[in-house]
Amino acid sequence: IDVADSECSDPSDPSTCPPPFTTTPDPEASIIHVQIASYRDRLCPRTLYNLFTQASNPSRIYVRLLLQTLPGSDLLDDADCFTQLCETYNSPTFSCTSHSSNVLTVPLSSLNSLGPTSARSKLSSLLLHDYLSPSPLLTSVAPSSFCLQIDSHMSFSPSYDASLLKTYASTKNEYAILSTYASPLTTDWSTLEVPNLCMLTWTHTFRNWGTKACKNLSAPKLTTGWGAGVSFGRVHAEINVGVDPFLDGVFDGE
Repeated sequence: IDVADSECSDPSDPSTCPPPFTTTPDPEASIIHVQIASYRDRLCPRTLYNLFTQASNPSRIYVRLLLQTLPGSDLLDDADCFTQLCETYNSPTFSCTSHSSNVLTVPLSSLNSLGPTSARSKLSSLLLHDYLSPSPLLTSVAPSSFCLQIDSHMSFSPSYDASLLKTYASTKNEYAILSTYASPLTTDWSTLEVPNLCMLTWTHTFRNWGTKACKNLSAPKLTTGWGAGVSFGRVHAEINVGVDPFLDGVFDGE
């Protein structure tokens, strides 16, 4: 598909090219709103710890966390994520309370959970609320800021926040969404190889069924697929095209 391999489907016609940036991304200061739908996940506290400690500017990271746990359970899977963050990782070099105003936790009984798509749609609604409301639940949301959707069991490379913003800037596309499958911690990055979400199949809808690989990319490659576990772009994408709230119990991969 020609458009998947070039910035413009017809370079001689500017109308076929991506729209330019409304504001230039700032790797040092641009705000990043993080969306996490967690379902009985004992790795959630570690994810928050990594999210803040690996950021070059943790003060610009704002997390909306939908925490789905089983009431009355004493399992670590059902512990409060932020409380466990404090109990497990508080140290002379890390104070969880310094990040308390950067995390909004919305609890939901796992007995009332309706699947990952439903959960992510609730996070879209939270972000939209804070965009529209003069009294945001977490912090105000500007369309020019950024949104990072991740799973609740993730690690991060050092200065991932600045790297994401620099990578986004290299697309020269206001509507770009960076997405891939997260790689294992044991990945050998010396090969400079990343998954390319380009292999689709049809079940009752289109879905990813596999990836090819790209090596030595100088900038992100336009492709046909998207993965919910890692998705990064301008906030206006989430505001204008939020996750469908009417897909209860529907999930078929990515």
